[in-house]
Amino acid sequence: MPLRSMTGFGAEALGDLRVELRSINARYLELKIRQPFGAEMETRLRAQVKARLGRGRVDLLVVRDEVSARAEREDELLREALLRVREVQRLAAEQQVELSAPNVLELISFASRNRPTDASDDALPEGIEATVERALASLVLMREREGAALAEVLELFAGELESIVAQVSAGVEGESQRIALALRERIEAATPEGTLEQLDPNRLAQEVAILAQRGDVREELDRIASHLQQWRAVIAEEAGAGQGKRLDFLSQELLREVTTIGSKISAHQGSTLIIEAKAIVERMREQVQTVERVA
Repeated sequence: MPLRSMTGFGAEALGDLRVELRSINARYLELKIRQPFGAEMETRLRAQVKARLGRGRVDLLVVRDEVSARAEREDELLREALLRVREVQRLAAEQQVELSAPNVLELISFASRNRPTDASDDALPEGIEATVERALASLVLMREREGAALAEVLELFAGELESIVAQVSAGVEGESQRIALALRERIEAATPEGTLEQLDPNRLAQEVAILAQRGDVREELDRIASHLQQWRAVIAEEAGAGQGKRLDFLSQELLREVTTIGSKISAHQGSTLIIEAKAIVERMREQVQTVERVA
């Protein structure tokens, strides 16, 4: 799997317990746990989640299904009450004491008054950590699937940027010569008639060369090609440490090179293409923020 996203969901059940895990984008691992089993259990669950997830805002919810749990408790209480009543009736029969048979309401009332004192809704059920682990596995699987889809999107953006850069490269062919010609024309227009020949031709050629060099974007285009090659290499890797950070760095470098090209070229068509290129790079930067950055 090439990338792992930070967006995911996992859920499992254990008896009347429901375990849910949700994760979304966040700069670091932000873990929020809600569970009814006390501080010690929260510490164990926190360590369990940290061992599987490196980044994202994660909500872990462990709750009881109150309807089924209450029904089970009432059934158990009624069974205990019935056994106690039968025992009382047996003892009464041995003592030849006549007792009337209780109705259902009397049994319920008796059960409620005689509920065992050690019964606890917060008793830790066996297998809770294994259930959380299954929910974590579901969440990680979803994050991997989201990462695969994200990798396709990032590759598509790289292709679009590459296409635009190719158009920019074709459009700036001869840009240095155009700058030099435009500069000579401006000098001629600003110089009184008959005095152009008095200018130092070497100094004029030097100034023209300097301005032409400032308009040369070949180095920036080469660096963009290199960055895109590295971009694709990172996407093709197996999900692992540092992918999100590297992609974020490359997107920043791509934006830097595109911005530099925009400051150098003067053609209207080229400026339009640079605006499109910047928009694509910004979308690339936005998408890589959802890549999990395992430390």
